[in-house]
Amino acid sequence: MRPAQHSTSNLQPTHVTPTLSQARISATFAGLWLSPPPWPAGPLALLLGFGTCLFHNTLQTHAAQMVPAFRGSAVALFSCCLFGGQAIGVSIAGYTFDRMGYTPVLLVPALALPLPRTGGGSHVASGCA
Repeated sequence: MRPAQHSTSNLQPTHVTPTLSQARISATFAGLWLSPPPWPAGPLALLLGFGTCLFHNTLQTHAAQMVPAFRGSAVALFSCCLFGGQAIGVSIAGYTFDRMGYTPVLLVPALALPLPRTGGGSHVASGCA
């Protein structure tokens, strides 16, 4: 059976949304770390959720466009990595918070997210649409 053909071959990934989302998420973590009173935590958490939503949607679209013939497998693998990474990340963050407080939990992602990514170019498999 031949996989369904969709018109996603003309979609090219953009690096603008992930870059802006990374900056937004990084600024939010830094804002949470720098904010002494607790009242900014609510608006900052809303900003963090919005940045994460943009970042997640872009990554999932990239995963689905890698090999259109195996879109279901790509999204399943993406979901497995996403939820496995969340489980491992929460465990590490909880351990770190218990041992060293909130500073490294907020400061490490604030500093690591804006770092330049390696690789580049289009990740869309050509000729698979």
